[in-house]
Amino acid sequence: MFNQLLSLIFFLGVAASNLQAKDFKELSFNAWSVNQIVDGETIKIRGFLTQKENGQWYLSNHPHIDSCCLGVMSKDKKSLYLENFKAPDSFDSSKVYPIVGKIHFVGTFNEDSLVLTDGFIIKEISNAIIYLTLIIALAISLIMLALLVRKQRTEWKEERFQTER
Repeated sequence: MFNQLLSLIFFLGVAASNLQAKDFKELSFNAWSVNQIVDGETIKIRGFLTQKENGQWYLSNHPHIDSCCLGVMSKDKKSLYLENFKAPDSFDSSKVYPIVGKIHFVGTFNEDSLVLTDGFIIKEISNAIIYLTLIIALAISLIMLALLVRKQRTEWKEERFQTER
């Protein structure tokens, strides 16, 4: 039983580390430059979702971006056109969403021509939840170990008592 608990703790640790593994580059609207981006590279970027009347999706660094500014990469307002975006059933335009997709240049090689294709929203697990889960698993295994040691001591005392008679 103790071995099962240890394997559970090991599994939780491996699962936690897999959740942290990055198979993509993380970009920020505020801190990217064209030379950081490789065409076709899978990236993760956080931003505000906007959907135009024609159904087109955009991700921007400001909520409720004006329709005249969509696709514009000025210093203060940046947005990415989302092509083949797996849209959520519902969304909050004032909430920041983490999106994973492939970044592409269209037209000229500059920030005004970036498109994110095959993007989708990812669910992120907080590190606090991972650590809390590991702490709970460790606490349970320590309790089980204490109970196991207590049982063995009781058996040892009974055995010793039987041999003294």
